[in-house]
Amino acid sequence: MRGGGGKAVVVGFLERKTGLFLASKRPDRTANAMLGAAEDAFSSFPNDLCQTLTLDHGKENACHAELEKLLGFKVYFADPGCAWQKGCIENTFGLLRQYMPKKVNIARYSGKHLEQFVDALNNRPRKRLGYRTPNETFKNYINCT
Repeated sequence: MRGGGGKAVVVGFLERKTGLFLASKRPDRTANAMLGAAEDAFSSFPNDLCQTLTLDHGKENACHAELEKLLGFKVYFADPGCAWQKGCIENTFGLLRQYMPKKVNIARYSGKHLEQFVDALNNRPRKRLGYRTPNETFKNYINCT
């Protein structure tokens, strides 16, 4: 997710079944920034939890082969112009925009701000989860596997 007037970006990942959102702020939209964000995001996940990662066709995803090696996931790409193939993450970024509006430079937000925004989203009840939060659903999922 990019903001207005700057290079800083938010790199986000969404666990599809539980809706758990992981995000980090990066100084730019390079492949190295993407690799670092993915490594940070998935380092705390159990190894067998995630099996695939779906990316779009941005230049920041040129590192897809390295991502597969680093994370041990199979990497897929959404078809160009088919935002519906990654609707959950698009919706979640839309929710994040309530805290970080489109025309505002992302660099003005600290990592602590982003953590608070992500925490708020992960503790927000969702209709698709039976009005449970992504955090509740994720914890239940982890305890059942």
